[in-house]
Amino acid sequence: MTMLLRSLLVVPGNRPERIAKAAGYAADALALDLEDSVPPKEHDAARVHVRDYLDGTPAAAVFVRTVSVGRPEFEGDLEAAVHPRLAGLVLPQVEEPDEIRAAAERLDALERERGIPAGSVRLLPAAESARAVRRLYDIVTASPRVLGTNFNGAPGGDLCRDLGATPALGGPELLYVRSKVLFDARAAGLDVILDSVFVDLGDEAGFERDTELGRRIGYTGRTAIHPRQVETINRVHSPTEAEVEEARSLLEAFRAAEADGLGAISHRGKLVDYAMARHAERLLERSGR
Repeated sequence: MTMLLRSLLVVPGNRPERIAKAAGYAADALALDLEDSVPPKEHDAARVHVRDYLDGTPAAAVFVRTVSVGRPEFEGDLEAAVHPRLAGLVLPQVEEPDEIRAAAERLDALERERGIPAGSVRLLPAAESARAVRRLYDIVTASPRVLGTNFNGAPGGDLCRDLGATPALGGPELLYVRSKVLFDARAAGLDVILDSVFVDLGDEAGFERDTELGRRIGYTGRTAIHPRQVETINRVHSPTEAEVEEARSLLEAFRAAEADGLGAISHRGKLVDYAMARHAERLLERSGR
């Protein structure tokens, strides 16, 4: 399964009024949260709200962020979330490939029980600790259910606490781990690689610069924690009109040269060969054109 997933908007599962409005913010997918944004005393109610939303007709792809696989509440989260309209699960705090295998095995059984086509529910494990970043390739290749991954490097979050890092906007403190997540995900053949949440909601300019940096590194999208972040994420992670025009022009010139038996040409002052042509094809594919 492939899907366009530039923006993943997190919505607290215990806030049904927010869930009801979330699809109107144009995010490519929603992540209904049963983890950090939900107080423990409201966990059971949040499961009911998530289930009710899936029983309706969601206007966007729906993921559910469960608690971590090793917690006793994980089974109840699966019972509530696994549904024919569920796109996948966001799995927090994964540190071992066996956690992915355990989740996949349980999903196998629930899909059979509920008449859902096998393998429909995909997995997005999050890199939230030094150990997770260290073992990410093994984690994301542990099951064909893994659709992608996401880097969680918010200042003060789990990964920064584990690393002892105090990152500054635009600073080098997390560049290695941010790149390592991208590298391992690409090496595993993943096309959905989401950048970290950005918690300073008042710094819209900084958010846009940081999102652009993530795109240049190679990230395909970003997790949003507020609806107003969605537009910036979608715009930054979509090819511009100028990029689309350049890709089309390059491919037209290259295909014409290829028909004449050439495998490399000069186009607008730059060398173009098969590698550059494939890059242009990929850009047009991401643009939907």
